Amino acid sequence: MLEIEIDLRRHCIETAIKRSYNQLLSEYFHSKKGDSASETKLALLQNALTCFDFPSLRAGHKNLAGKSDARIVLADKGECPPGILIDGRPIDMTPHIRKCHHNGIEQIPRSATETRR
Repeated sequence: MLEIEIDLRRHCIETAIKRSYNQLLSEYFHSKKGDSASETKLALLQNALTCFDFPSLRAGHKNLAGKSDARIVLADKGECPPGILIDGRPIDMTPHIRKCHHNGIEQIPRSATETRR
């Protein structure tokens, strides 16, 4: 299982994943040859950016909103969507999926299902 540690001491989960993706992509293109490990990590980060409902993650898990010393790990379990572990404990990703191109899962935004009174 591939795991990438995400530092949330200064940024929320979304910004931290974007920054990790951009940094790894820059390193990948500046290297002299392709690196399959980097390609796998880039795919995991891109999958997270595509699938996760970040506002829902931040609202549902205080540690993912940033300024947290918790150990946050993005984990590729071999299925879509990737998982998130907070201090070693996996969180239920079901309510936090926006769109997942790999298996056709798509979460309907709560605002679209709520009726106004």
